[in-house]
Amino acid sequence: MRFFCAFLLAWVVIVFSGSDGFATSNRTKNRVGFYVAGNGDPAVSAAGINAGLNLGDMFRLNAGIGGANSSFGDNIGKALYNGTVAPLGYFLSWIVYQMFVNPFSRRAGPDYRDFRRRYDPGQSIFTYGAGAKVFVPGLSFSPVAGIGFSRYSSKRHPYGLDDSGSHAYYSAGVDWQSSSGFNLGAGYNICPKLSDGACGIYVNIGGFF
Repeated sequence: MRFFCAFLLAWVVIVFSGSDGFATSNRTKNRVGFYVAGNGDPAVSAAGINAGLNLGDMFRLNAGIGGANSSFGDNIGKALYNGTVAPLGYFLSWIVYQMFVNPFSRRAGPDYRDFRRRYDPGQSIFTYGAGAKVFVPGLSFSPVAGIGFSRYSSKRHPYGLDDSGSHAYYSAGVDWQSSSGFNLGAGYNICPKLSDGACGIYVNIGGFF
């Protein structure tokens, strides 16, 4: 993935430096906007809200806030598991214990009331940060490479993160801005300082005016 990101950056530089001129893209028509990022800016976050500013046709600055919660969107599969399968399984095991084991044992059985503590750890993270992206001039649907810097504070160490910290991250993908300003993007974030799984595939949707 580092090779992919470096390749895109090199491609942008080569294309830009080797051309005598470019037709402008839609990024020059609608310069200021907002977008919602899924697993994207600012990393690390399951969802983020960002403001963007197109500087000419080649660069975009962005800044925003984001967050994640183990019960709401950090990991949909985990959230569904925590909310349905896990407590149901624990409840059934509690019933079996009370019916068949506890009557013949002096030891206290499992307490059903603590299933939330067992299965919903309440991990969460709040992140804010800023970054810059580079595009191929003249292409409204363009490869994009970016760099960002963010600070985060976490609860119960999601992804093995410290209680708070900062890090730089890199991205590579594609971005499309329509003539009306509608914006879509997708790609991959790389977070060298963080554990595997903290960053990955992202999706952006928003609008510029």
